[in-house]
Amino acid sequence: MNSHTRNLKPARILALILSAAVFCIPSFSTHGRTLPETRCEKEVLVLVHKIDAERDETAQVFLAQDLAYRSYENRDCKTRRVIRALTALLQNRNDGVRWGAAEALADVGPAAKSAVPALEQALRQSDAELAKLGGGFLPTRYSGQAVRVALKKISGRMVPDYNEQH
Repeated sequence: MNSHTRNLKPARILALILSAAVFCIPSFSTHGRTLPETRCEKEVLVLVHKIDAERDETAQVFLAQDLAYRSYENRDCKTRRVIRALTALLQNRNDGVRWGAAEALADVGPAAKSAVPALEQALRQSDAELAKLGGGFLPTRYSGQAVRVALKKISGRMVPDYNEQH
């Protein structure tokens, strides 16, 4: 022990240890916001925030594609916060964003059961938008396809393709 630590009272040493330990706890809460628990959770939450903040719809789609890719690479990222954030993106008016969110939820798999009602709503919205276009052709990438895959991977339930229903 050096002279500096010898002069510290045990209560002060304990307080220093506890305050240092607080910064090592992954789910420490600051100002009502919980810090991400894992690196993959942080990546997903940052991308979701960027998508929400972005006003350019094309840029949103590129961010959503990045989100889907990262979710595929980090399939073990199944925290409740990630699932809630991805589920919230299903309400975005941009079909490309809904596509990315559905792809990411599909990678989460059965752990994302809480997202099923939002996926079903997104499927109705996507199919309604497709019907307005005439429904004669399917775009290369539209959220309805990704939502159907997500519902299959999460709940095991097959949903007929748009062309089979109309």
